[in-house]
Amino acid sequence: MVSGDPCAELESIKSVSDVIAPLDGTVVEVNEDIVATPERVNEDPYAAWLVKVRLHDPSSFRQLLDADAYRALLGA
Repeated sequence: MVSGDPCAELESIKSVSDVIAPLDGTVVEVNEDIVATPERVNEDPYAAWLVKVRLHDPSSFRQLLDADAYRALLGA
């Protein structure tokens, strides 16, 4: 998985959207429960993870926003 590249797709009734990889890494697990029941993403997006990734550079996660920083960015 390469940062900036699509690593999954989320499909709704009207469209299909790419999920963009935020960091470089190797997918080590896929959440098969979400594959079987994708509506769970809308019910609880934090519990409905898509993939588990082993980062190529473990310190790279520091460049990501946490929930509070994301809300601040949006002005929420």
